[in-house]
Amino acid sequence: MLDFGGYTVVSASDGCRGADIYQREGEQIDCVFRNLSIPKRNAEEALQELRKLDPNVRVVLASGFTEREMLDRFRAAGLSGVLQKPVLMSSLLTKVRAAIESPDRAAD
Repeated sequence: MLDFGGYTVVSASDGCRGADIYQREGEQIDCVFRNLSIPKRNAEEALQELRKLDPNVRVVLASGFTEREMLDRFRAAGLSGVLQKPVLMSSLLTKVRAAIESPDRAAD
């Protein structure tokens, strides 16, 4: 969906590969979009690792939980945005654009 919005997308098959990609290419990545449930690294572990690599990384997280539940659960992680599944393309593009353009990485 992001490629239809004009973004260049780099995909990872699991959380470990995602962290490896960010470690190699993080300077060229404006925003990380990931699902809460992804193999080989849970969201909490992945966010901690990304923050070690880049304290200012912008992360948008998708989940079946409500946005409020996600914000409450990950408040300390400083998410740039959350999306409740099923994700609409318009919502995804809006959240990612807001995360990239925001001077502050944390969502409200």
